[in-house]
Amino acid sequence: MKEALKRAEAYRLAGADAILIHSKSTRPDEVLAFKKEWGDRLPVVIVPTTYYSTPTDVFREAGFSIVIWANMILRSAVRSMRETAVHLASAQSLHALDDKIVPVKEIFRLQGADELAEAEKKYLPAIGVRARALILAASRGDEFGALTEKRPKAMLEVSGKPLLQHQIDTLEEWHRGAYGKQRLKNTRGLRRSFVQEIYSVDAFGDRWRYCCRC
Repeated sequence: MKEALKRAEAYRLAGADAILIHSKSTRPDEVLAFKKEWGDRLPVVIVPTTYYSTPTDVFREAGFSIVIWANMILRSAVRSMRETAVHLASAQSLHALDDKIVPVKEIFRLQGADELAEAEKKYLPAIGVRARALILAASRGDEFGALTEKRPKAMLEVSGKPLLQHQIDTLEEWHRGAYGKQRLKNTRGLRRSFVQEIYSVDAFGDRWRYCCRC
């Protein structure tokens, strides 16, 4: 107890807004004794994970400021998910659980789906608008050392193809079928001839256009 009070006082002098104390005991005796000695020098927060059976009024009367039920929601969720999984595995039907689970709309609400939809309307390009992209691939990346002595970092291979190709593939997939042809420019600097050897205009026809300026 003496050491706990000493540490708490050090935190108070350092500018702490509150003191959080913990105990592994299944009884609240330790935290109650601490609060009695500590008084009201700073608000005291407790986490009754092990002494959860203590009535909340006991903490309230002792003058604790905040009680954190740290993992109770998570633990109850794990049990519910396990029971649902067992039922689905045995019954292979969700019918009997329909009144025990939330509707999909509630999941969307918790995720903020409406806010996301509004953001998409505001920030995503309208269908039919020609999209353009500029990929900056002019630097070597000194931190790569010998890996970029003869090629820019955009041409380093990951999973069998250059980083630049990964970016192009991602853009192409994102735009495919919705925005028509795209214009993509690539700003090159270090060893730009190396990039030209790999990505020539002829290789992509009119679909891709490249800017060779630094």
